[in-house]
Amino acid sequence: MPLLQVRECPVEIYEQIAARAKAERRTIAQQALVEIEKGLAKAEAADEKTRRVERRRRVFSELLASQMNNPSRAEENLAIIHEERENRMRRVLGEERYNECSS
Repeated sequence: MPLLQVRECPVEIYEQIAARAKAERRTIAQQALVEIEKGLAKAEAADEKTRRVERRRRVFSELLASQMNNPSRAEENLAIIHEERENRMRRVLGEERYNECSS
């Protein structure tokens, strides 16, 4: 297993990790790993949220441009919006729960 060594760790951070380690009955090294994993998971979740927001912005700007160029496509654009909402609900609820709620 790879070794990770942290030099010049600020005292405040070390003390926070040590306190959490004691409360969770872990070693400081184990707790440091737990905290790193939590931080990485939060970063991944933030990245995913950013991707979803950017996708929504792109879809809505395309819809707006499409509607301005061709107002008769309003129904098609509305269908795209509903599809995006359904996809979001599937992600949030999970496929099984989504199917239960929509039936």
